[in-house]
Amino acid sequence: MLNDNNQCNGSALASILYLLKDFLYHVEAFRCINSKIDELPGEREFWVYTNDAHIMNAVICWCKVFANYKDKTYWDKIFHNSKSDDAGKMFFGILNEHGISEEKYKELRKQMKEFRDKYIAHSDNYKSPVPHLDCACEVVFCFDILLRTHTFSIFGSAQFSKLVEEYRGDVVKTIRLIIAK
Repeated sequence: MLNDNNQCNGSALASILYLLKDFLYHVEAFRCINSKIDELPGEREFWVYTNDAHIMNAVICWCKVFANYKDKTYWDKIFHNSKSDDAGKMFFGILNEHGISEEKYKELRKQMKEFRDKYIAHSDNYKSPVPHLDCACEVVFCFDILLRTHTFSIFGSAQFSKLVEEYRGDVVKTIRLIIAK
């Protein structure tokens, strides 16, 4: 079991949770704006750029947690070395339980990194579609399950899957206010 609080890097955990909440908020903002983009007042181009910024920020946040093993905010950095392998096995087990094989995860990770590196950072004639955000969200939800069921009892906040509903409600309410003006 990974619930020994002496095995937790609290600083990394705090940074990772912040990034994942940002990811989820940006995804919901992107989806909600995209669904109403033709109804929003003002110049359409403004909303296109605003929406692009949301998707770019979402991908950057996700990649900071799941893309680069060496990053200080890579998900396994919350565990000290002796527990990292156990956490990885548990995480991939949870992903499998939710229909995401290790191969599918690796492919998503590759797509997210490529979108970040070739579109966001360098604009290298990127022609592929935006990575599959539903799958990226599911990875985040699975990571939340790992933290809640196998590691730490420090959470007082809602599960990430519930936060998405809250974020969606906030964004929809804001968009309605903008449209009503």
